[in-house]
Amino acid sequence: KIFENYQGLSVTSPYKKFFLNQVSVLPGFENLGAINAIRKTGKIFEAINTDYLAIGKIIQEFKVKKVILLGDGVMSSITQKILDKEGLEYKLFSRKQNGQIEKLNLSKVFLSDNERVLVINSCSREFIFRGILPKNSIFWDFNYNQTAHQEAIPTESVIYVDGIDLLKLQAKFALEFFRF
Repeated sequence: KIFENYQGLSVTSPYKKFFLNQVSVLPGFENLGAINAIRKTGKIFEAINTDYLAIGKIIQEFKVKKVILLGDGVMSSITQKILDKEGLEYKLFSRKQNGQIEKLNLSKVFLSDNERVLVINSCSREFIFRGILPKNSIFWDFNYNQTAHQEAIPTESVIYVDGIDLLKLQAKFALEFFRF
């Protein structure tokens, strides 16, 4: 019914897995276990995951070799697939596996000689990290306009990256997929 009036449908949490058995997932996206963009081509509903495209592009721009990933939801599982594909070493921390991760000391997760570490927050907006981050690290928050993180995380040795660029890139890939 939606496609009587629209060319595309963006799907957000918690529905990224909901439509999987009702669409044709395009090659390259079929093993992700989640979609977030659907279009109708003839009588077929096709789907991709623009999160995968956007996260993959941005991770390459950080030029890091080691990543700490916070969270274990859909965005985390997609990120893990990208990290594996890129051959990046990572450690995963989640509330399900590790309990309260809000106040973790992450400064010694990777023992290295000032090598930059990327810390990715894939947790929901309600999660606020108040722990200790590695020196010379980047904290990339998948959430955008997360005031608590914007105010608390940036220091002389930690760079904070807001999720707004991720959101914009996801939208760009969605519009291309929808053929706008």
